[in-house]
Amino acid sequence: MTKYWFILILSAYFYWCYRNVSINRKKYLRKTYIWFALILVAIFIYAIIMGADVLNSVISLLIAKSVLFGLNTLFYNIAKKLRKEDLEKEAKSFEQEIKNQKQEKTNQELENEDMKKMKQLMSEITQKINQLDKFNKDINLKIRELEAMGSNAVAEVYGDLAIGIPKEKYYGFYDKIYERYSPSVDSIVSMQCDNIVKKVASAVEEKKKIMKNNLQDKYKYENIKKALQQQYKNELKIQKMKVINQNVNALTDNTSDITNALNSRNLLEKSREEFNQLNTEIETRRQLEVKYSTIEI
Repeated sequence: MTKYWFILILSAYFYWCYRNVSINRKKYLRKTYIWFALILVAIFIYAIIMGADVLNSVISLLIAKSVLFGLNTLFYNIAKKLRKEDLEKEAKSFEQEIKNQKQEKTNQELENEDMKKMKQLMSEITQKINQLDKFNKDINLKIRELEAMGSNAVAEVYGDLAIGIPKEKYYGFYDKIYERYSPSVDSIVSMQCDNIVKKVASAVEEKKKIMKNNLQDKYKYENIKKALQQQYKNELKIQKMKVINQNVNALTDNTSDITNALNSRNLLEKSREEFNQLNTEIETRRQLEVKYSTIEI
């Protein structure tokens, strides 16, 4: 029985090594060897507590760690061959990441004050875009909740009659359900259900308008960001050309880039103004939406 347990543990260890093999050996060791080394230490401490001989326990621990390290190395080499394609992809991804980091560092060294301000403004715009995406996601969830409330109301009144239509779709098929089955139910109950469905429809429509406005605002933010990105690229190109040529006069052959560079501050100021104005418009509209909201059912 012990033999089978040993084979099972060894197989599990190999699978763990196989799953965590990486071109980064330190990363691999952190996830495999060190984890099992900690278990060995825990077993050693437990053995001492239970009264085992300290010297023999230390010797056993060192032997076990050596065996474990040997197995770890063996399994690593085997796993590298078995997952050769995965490691090649990881290596390319890692190389590209390093290349991108070096490029980003180089770009930062070339940045002037206007370029730094552009990056800061683009970062602020990205945050606003992410906020709008999250807001629309939350609104969409609320719409689903409202529609579910509408379907529940319809189910209470017409559930026994509208056979063949899934309950969660009652709200979407309400007009057909009402037209066909309303004569068969109490008129007061039918009227109450109709009022609820209309309130839900009104709230849903209101929220859809907010989502539409958010999408329009997002589009405006994105346009500002695109203009800044293009101007940043133009500025970066100019800075690189200056470094390469070591002579400002050599840039006179590329008047379009120089013109863009000279206009960068105007674009930056214009973008900041548009950004602030858009923020103000959105905040004003939000206050009106909250004030005149008819979402409550």
